[in-house]
Amino acid sequence: MNHFFKTLLISACVIFFAPADAYSQSVSDTIGLPEVVVTERFSDREIRSTAPHHILTSDQIDQLNALQLSDAVKHLPGVTIRDYGGIGGLKTISVRSLGAHHTAVSYNGIPLSNEQTGQIDIGRFSLDNVERLTLHNGQEDHIFRPARSFAAASVLEITTAAPRFTVNSRVNGKATLRGGSFGLINPSLLFNGKLSEKVSATLSGEWMSSRGDYPYLLRYGTSASDSTSRERRINGDVHKMRLESSLHARFSDRSRGDLRLYYYHSERGLPGATIYYNTLHDSGQRLWDRNFFLQGHFEHAFSRRWELQAYGKCQRTYLRYLDPSYLGAEGMIEDIFTQYERYGSLSALYRACNNLSFSASADLISATMHANRKGFVTPTRLTSYTVVAAKWVSERLLATASLLHTQPFESAASGVAGSNQSRLSPYLSASYKPLQGHDLRLRVFYKKSLRLPTFNDLY
Repeated sequence: MNHFFKTLLISACVIFFAPADAYSQSVSDTIGLPEVVVTERFSDREIRSTAPHHILTSDQIDQLNALQLSDAVKHLPGVTIRDYGGIGGLKTISVRSLGAHHTAVSYNGIPLSNEQTGQIDIGRFSLDNVERLTLHNGQEDHIFRPARSFAAASVLEITTAAPRFTVNSRVNGKATLRGGSFGLINPSLLFNGKLSEKVSATLSGEWMSSRGDYPYLLRYGTSASDSTSRERRINGDVHKMRLESSLHARFSDRSRGDLRLYYYHSERGLPGATIYYNTLHDSGQRLWDRNFFLQGHFEHAFSRRWELQAYGKCQRTYLRYLDPSYLGAEGMIEDIFTQYERYGSLSALYRACNNLSFSASADLISATMHANRKGFVTPTRLTSYTVVAAKWVSERLLATASLLHTQPFESAASGVAGSNQSRLSPYLSASYKPLQGHDLRLRVFYKKSLRLPTFNDLY
């Protein structure tokens, strides 16, 4: 009995005088760690890429003193900007002389489209809220993306800035006013608001107006003794407006999404040809554009190995052309084209191990075009893009491969519809580092792409 009491007394003393730290330590299966942010320099990404890959950040764009998006894009290597119609005219991008039809433009992950012409006017996008411009010659190494972005020979990605806030700040923004020659005025506004800890919103708008009556020297011959006159461009005015709003949500560490609303309106004059001794001739040709779309994106990581993302988009495009000086029997030309597009995309990513990952993506696009022309066929195109891709990453080797299947289904309300053409488009690329201590890379890629005919080509 005495031995029992001695043991009990010693145990009580040990418990009483034990350090408090011993009780603060508890065994748990889950250990909370503070947030860790991993960053990567864009220059490193350009070096390691398997195909030519160039990035312009917002800081670099500010140093270029560019007024429009096209002014910044022309600084990317291998790019040609084609400008049609003067100050406010159509601006398209061509990479390595393949033409605008073979160069896709992506806006926040979703490829832009115009089934009528196949060309994207990058002049309708602003630099005020652009965070990054990325040009891919061939294909991007990132395989977790919509299938449609695998189709083009080159891709220009426009990434807008997500709202950022300092500590104890819920609202920020900026307002700018630019002016220039020939009546140029360009006010813009950007507003960011933090609605909650998980949801933020952005609102931006821009207006641009210019008379476009720039002077030029008209020569009435090829020799130095021939007469000349100073003239001014007529019917070169432009008026355009852009409104954009977005919602950004981070539901959890594994889920995020965003919703974006975009509206663009423009009216511009189309300068006619200069006629000798009749320089005051005004063709009177006008062009109106209205573009509206609503697009959304949701991404969720089920585990470290599995991820899923979805994209959706609805778009309406309106184009009106007027030529009041047409000399035909009609006396004028007025063409009105309206396009409707619905787009959906679903992608899955599987990481088999630290070095190897696979992805599969399926896109479905429905596009219809209406016109005011009598007897117009009113075409509809349903296009399916399906792609499977693989990526291998190691210290010295980066390799990607993909196989894209494109299947259009053409139909028309009246007349003869275009033929359906199904194609497989393979892609292979690799980047190898032969020397361990030197950042020298050898890269090679092969790609076969398909350009579907536009509605103008077919009808």
